[in-house]
Amino acid sequence: MTWSFRQNCRSNLAMAFMTMFFLSMAIVRTVDANGNVKVFDGAIGRGNYTYYTITKGGTYTLILDSISGDADIYADEGNEKPDFDHYSHVSNTCGRDIITISSSAKRPIGVAIYGHVSYEQSVYQLTVVMGEKDDAINAAAEKYNSNKHGSASDTFHRIFVTLLKILFELL
Repeated sequence: MTWSFRQNCRSNLAMAFMTMFFLSMAIVRTVDANGNVKVFDGAIGRGNYTYYTITKGGTYTLILDSISGDADIYADEGNEKPDFDHYSHVSNTCGRDIITISSSAKRPIGVAIYGHVSYEQSVYQLTVVMGEKDDAINAAAEKYNSNKHGSASDTFHRIFVTLLKILFELL
């Protein structure tokens, strides 16, 4: 499986040196053997964006953790450079930010990491989890939930055993 993520950075002139030094130093790691999880480490200056592009199909869950400062995540279908005025998906909390892109979303999908203006610099870790298809994910969730709750016969068996235990304790 090949990933197609491109990174572009935009910065203010006043932050040019920091941008060259910090923002271009994004580190990419593959976390699982199948290549379904990628981790991008980066830093972004106040009021700036770092851009990524998703071109391949499938479902994506993007998890943004701000190590320091406050980074926010914006994504848009068919727009490679979303911002806080133009986006279809957003998570801009002060904690962990998570968005999910469905397999039916129009490609390319632009992903923007925004450095909040309250902090000189925000250091972040973006974890990208790729699922094969929405149907496969939903099927796995259904299977998990059905195993979690058990069948009617399992429930009957548990009730019967519990009643027997109570009966033996009373005798």
